[in-house]
Amino acid sequence: MPLAFTNVGRTTCALEGYGAISMLDAKGVVLPFRYGHSSLYFVTAHPALVVLHPGGHAYEIVAKYRCDLGEAIAVARMRIVVPGSHEILFVSFGGESHRSAYCKGGRDDPGNLIGVATITRSRGANLPR
Repeated sequence: MPLAFTNVGRTTCALEGYGAISMLDAKGVVLPFRYGHSSLYFVTAHPALVVLHPGGHAYEIVAKYRCDLGEAIAVARMRIVVPGSHEILFVSFGGESHRSAYCKGGRDDPGNLIGVATITRSRGANLPR
């Protein structure tokens, strides 16, 4: 899932690193996914400072494998804390195009590992070529 961050303020800001991601069920309970900074869905890169002028954008990819053994608990929302900020952002899940779930295979199931790419200045910079 590609994410875009926009500087809606009137001053320049900077981001570096990874958003702190948590997946929540419909009751707001944090699901016990494992998180890492590598994935077969994106290229691993070292974090770099991304300067955002007012109206500027930064991008991040959050990736998850499918649930081969079935879905145990649906993900309702993703909570994101942007590096260097205390503000909490939420992305809601729903419908067939934005579905995700904690898998029945337990903590070690490949579908229960979420990859979080480093924040970049250009859309798709972490995608495999």
